[in-house]
Amino acid sequence: RDVERSRGLGDVYKRQPLHASADTWAFMRHAGDAGPVVVVAHRGDAAHTLALSAQIYPGAYRDLVSGESVVLEVGGELELEPWSLRVLVPAAHACAS
Repeated sequence: RDVERSRGLGDVYKRQPLHASADTWAFMRHAGDAGPVVVVAHRGDAAHTLALSAQIYPGAYRDLVSGESVVLEVGGELELEPWSLRVLVPAAHACAS
């Protein structure tokens, strides 16, 4: 086993699935000091509204794909265009600017 490349069990616990269906999936990954990163993929032919669960960290985010500013709230919703990918990082993070 290649120990240097092994991520170990710690990385498994850093990923939290938020949603999974036939056309849409979402997960959140804790990126250490960078805060949570939320990734959402939607492969449906129609727009979709994703209900956000209590697992989400509320706050201001920046979509690294579109550059759009997004505010996530527990119990809120995230609008998804057909065949879209969203990579959301905290707006205060350096890579969001």
